[in-house]
Amino acid sequence: MHRRRITVIAIILSVSLAALFFAFPHAGLAGRAGSVLFAAENTTPEGETVTETPAATDDSAATPGASPEIPAETSAPETEPADTTPTEPVTEPTDEPTEVPTEEPTEVPTEVPTETPTPEPTPDPLPSVEPHVNTVRIGLKFDRSALDVVTTGSDTGGTIGIVKNNKDYYPVLTFGTGDSVAMRADSGYHIVVTPPMPDVETARTEMLRIKTLMDGAGTSMLYIYDGSSWYIGAGFYTSSPAPGVPDVNGSDKYTVLSERLSGAGYTLSALSVRNNAVKVYINSSPVMILNVSDSTNKVRVTPLPAENEDVLPALLKLSAARYRGYFDVHRYQGGKLVLVNDVDVEDYTLSVVPAEMISGSASSWSWRKEGLKAQAILSRTSAYTYVISGKMTQYGFHMDDTTNYQVYGGYTNSSGEPGETNNTTMATRETAGLVLSYKGSIVEEVFYHSNSGGYTESPDAVWGGEQEIFVAIPDPWTVPALWTREYTGQTLNTRIVSYISNQKGIDLGTLKYLNVVSRTESGRAVEMKFEGTKNDAVVKIQQTRLSINVRGQRFIFDVDETLKIEYQSDSRDTALSDRARKYLEGNVYSTAFLPDMYAVRGNDGYTYERIRIRGASDPKQIMIRGEGTGHGVGMSQDGAEAMSKAGKTFEEIILFYIPKVQITDVSTLL
Repeated sequence: MHRRRITVIAIILSVSLAALFFAFPHAGLAGRAGSVLFAAENTTPEGETVTETPAATDDSAATPGASPEIPAETSAPETEPADTTPTEPVTEPTDEPTEVPTEEPTEVPTEVPTETPTPEPTPDPLPSVEPHVNTVRIGLKFDRSALDVVTTGSDTGGTIGIVKNNKDYYPVLTFGTGDSVAMRADSGYHIVVTPPMPDVETARTEMLRIKTLMDGAGTSMLYIYDGSSWYIGAGFYTSSPAPGVPDVNGSDKYTVLSERLSGAGYTLSALSVRNNAVKVYINSSPVMILNVSDSTNKVRVTPLPAENEDVLPALLKLSAARYRGYFDVHRYQGGKLVLVNDVDVEDYTLSVVPAEMISGSASSWSWRKEGLKAQAILSRTSAYTYVISGKMTQYGFHMDDTTNYQVYGGYTNSSGEPGETNNTTMATRETAGLVLSYKGSIVEEVFYHSNSGGYTESPDAVWGGEQEIFVAIPDPWTVPALWTREYTGQTLNTRIVSYISNQKGIDLGTLKYLNVVSRTESGRAVEMKFEGTKNDAVVKIQQTRLSINVRGQRFIFDVDETLKIEYQSDSRDTALSDRARKYLEGNVYSTAFLPDMYAVRGNDGYTYERIRIRGASDPKQIMIRGEGTGHGVGMSQDGAEAMSKAGKTFEEIILFYIPKVQITDVSTLL
């Protein structure tokens, strides 16, 4: 019975297909496919009488072109076999199956649009940041001036990222013109939700995925860099985080992250942040952590270019001050934040020249310009010498911004006053790239000072050690700057006892005598001896001026009881310095007053003292009179100004004070 029913269904389907074909001989593929589907869904066996026909075993279809009335005759197929074409039944069934499958795939994309793969997230491109080529790294905040928080920003907006090995910069994200960027010390634990990633672009892509999953959760996600790998993290815990344990803000970020991210295949773990880490915030929201223990990797903040650099350059803020270049921040040995300004040498020079030398008004440019040009060349050279030496300080910079190297105030200094002037900017740009060289290389060190006192000095008299290009010469261009420093026996005792204790670790007890042992040809004191009730101590070279806190080494003592020696019957001269004995040799003088004297003055006008300090409360006035300010080595700035006013060129000024050097374009030396 089942076999006969199947036969009947096959006959009905075959007849129906043939009938439809004859009814619509010119129908397209879609129409034919639709007809087949319709017949298949609505045809059912009508009765046993149909299944008994001999045609039930015949696969043939009606001949194309036959009368459309054929479907009505399917109940009596006995008369049809003689008229059936043998070849047609083969072509029609094989035609139908091959054409129908080709139609169905074309309908799938429109019917199942949700199966299209989700596009890979792509981070927005970051603004390009020009790499510095000729840069000097200036320490702005370090040691005792290091900061708990560094807050900056820029009127042009900027980028934040990581600088590696004080060289290669990898920007991570941007900040806007009104944004506040803050950096703070960080320690403790953070939750990380990614495995280590090799580069910042991978991390930025992963951040997009995670932010989508965390949308609306109220949890800030941040980048973490440990010196070799990147992570995406969140939270801040004082101890290792776990589910149900709140972070320092009282939020259970671990649970929130787990609920959102675990189902997406992310695994949470705790990352210990060492005590050298720096956390970065934009508008109080954490965005990045640098987790390293050295000073070669730093957080870097850069400003974006300004619309018109000639009118107002791109600058970074630090309270009222503004700086060109970039800011680099790191922690030193787990302490506070060290701030370094990475700046182009030419831009650095723009700020140093007005800080080191009087720039004057616009009307004085014509006679000041050559002196300012000479200063620009010396300041530029000094920057290059520290960069080329490669001797970075322990804090990761070449120079600081004080007189220890050169005074550098930035574009606008900490008082909000301009750090660059028109005259000095013109002098710097008109000498761009020029430096001092000696025997084919940039000079190893550059020296200049305010006022020579009429006589320059050699480095060995100030710091020790000879330098071939710097010599002591009479300086007729410099009108000596005169100064005085006044002490009493009591205040001088306090000053010297404290200095010797701090610098040499020697306890003088109470100061009894001060002796000048030796002076140079220029008259500068280069050795002094202090005699105390417990110990004696000797100071040399620049310590002679530092010990008594005066402006230069070219000084004399003038006290209330200064007497000339008239006679010394026993030929004792041990109370006098070598220079004093030299100038007084051949004279007759007496020792009768020596024990009670303050000083011995020679005929040359200098005072060679064995100055007696009568006691810790000695009220006697001791006046120190000096000529010149600064160390006296190299170019005298007052002398350079006078030479410029007299019509000398910057070449003539430099070669007068440093006669053995050449003035060379730095591009030929690097």
